[in-house]
Amino acid sequence: MVDRLAGDAADLYAGAVYAPGSPVAGHYLSPHGRGDLYAHRQRATERACAAVTSPHPVFKCIGAANVGTGSLAGMRLLHRLDGGRRCGRSPIRAR
Repeated sequence: MVDRLAGDAADLYAGAVYAPGSPVAGHYLSPHGRGDLYAHRQRATERACAAVTSPHPVFKCIGAANVGTGSLAGMRLLHRLDGGRRCGRSPIRAR
C-alpha cells in the first residue's frame, strides 16, 4: 500500500502517503498538519524503551524526532528487496 500511494517518488520518499488527499493522511502528524485520526500510538517496543529514551510513534512525520518518513522509506526498501523474501522482517523469522 505504501508503494502504491507513494508512486514513483525518487529515493524511496513516501511523502504522498501523508499528503492531503491520501486515504491514510488522517493518521499522520506531518508538514500538512495533524490528521484527525492521529494519536501518539506506541507499540510495546516504544513503551519498553521509554525507560532509557523518549521514543516517538511511526506516524510522526515532522520535526527533529520524526521517525515516520524513515519508516515509510524502509517499507519501500523491503518491498524492493525481492518482495521481502530475501530479508527477515520484524518480528525476525528464520530463513
